[in-house]
Amino acid sequence: MKLKQSFFALFLALMTSLIPITSASAHTDLVSTSPQDGSINDVPPAIISITFSEPPITEGAAIILSDASGTEFPVGEVTFEGAKVSVTSAPDLPPNEYLVTWRISAEDGHVLTGEFNFTYSGELVISPAEPMITAYGVDSENPLGVIAESSIQEPTNPWVIFISAIAIGLIVGTLIIARNRK
Repeated sequence: MKLKQSFFALFLALMTSLIPITSASAHTDLVSTSPQDGSINDVPPAIISITFSEPPITEGAAIILSDASGTEFPVGEVTFEGAKVSVTSAPDLPPNEYLVTWRISAEDGHVLTGEFNFTYSGELVISPAEPMITAYGVDSENPLGVIAESSIQEPTNPWVIFISAIAIGLIVGTLIIARNRK
């Protein structure tokens, strides 16, 4: 019986020592930007967005838009949608090269900063076209096709599942040892 208890205590100590390692290895990473870094666009972006691997916290987030000479252009308020951080862009951007500088805070408190650039070429030529008439069926109860917020599911972080499984195993193991000692 002592061998089993010693083995379990060693296992428990090993699993407990791994918990700080797993939580420290989780990092918020940049996934994508819109417009894409280095892209050349015929039209100015209506929205500038940055998507991360996990949702950042809202405090201290900033997105700044400036041209190649350093002149800053006004952008809308920073908004959050899951792991995506966005601002509306200035509607009257002149053709130019632009730099987007951003700052966010990850859930673990680390402040992340970065930048990306894009070019607005202004070369889109719009020619008059024949009007096109189409008909689509519209749901009278939901004419805009809005998806209910409760139907959108966020992905589950695998580290949370892993740590929860270890915690449950430790609790069950402790209860079994306590019961066997009586």
